[in-house]
Amino acid sequence: YKKLKEECYADLSDVNKNMAAKIVFMRITYLWGEFAHCDEDICKSCVDNLKKMKNECIDKNYAALATASLFDFYTTGLDKNDYRKEFLEKFPKHPAVCDVKLNIAFDNYTNKKYRECIEEINKLLNDYKNDKNFDKFEIVCYHGLGLCYIKLDDIETARKYLDLILQKAPESMEYELLKEQIKRKSK
Repeated sequence: YKKLKEECYADLSDVNKNMAAKIVFMRITYLWGEFAHCDEDICKSCVDNLKKMKNECIDKNYAALATASLFDFYTTGLDKNDYRKEFLEKFPKHPAVCDVKLNIAFDNYTNKKYRECIEEINKLLNDYKNDKNFDKFEIVCYHGLGLCYIKLDDIETARKYLDLILQKAPESMEYELLKEQIKRKSK
């Protein structure tokens, strides 16, 4: 972190230079600032410069990464702007669009609207079934569906999604997490 800070902080506002290192530095700073012993001004500067990078960076791939780096602010309530929707508007062809839409669908889970979450996830599974990264996306969707069914006290259906994950990605984190959630709920 100290090396990144030395490398990036002095010219943080130059959003077209050393972009990858700056994004990493800015994310670390605002997400783990208290652990890195950053003062509030440094954290604020990082957020301000991520916002600047998302709007002014010439390289659209880094602008997309800067925008995605701000998602956490919306979900933690630190910013009322929903950068996920901005991401979808500015970068509609980006490979991460399906993941961003899934993240938005999960707002229903957070708001205890489990049936709506299930509907949206199933729609995304259908919409992206021909995507080249569908295998990975599918596993995350199955995990989300399983979590919804656990909340609806439908453990049998949740187990079906656990079985699908087991068939396709037995070593995945999603498998272990869903298995543990089902185990807890079944006690």
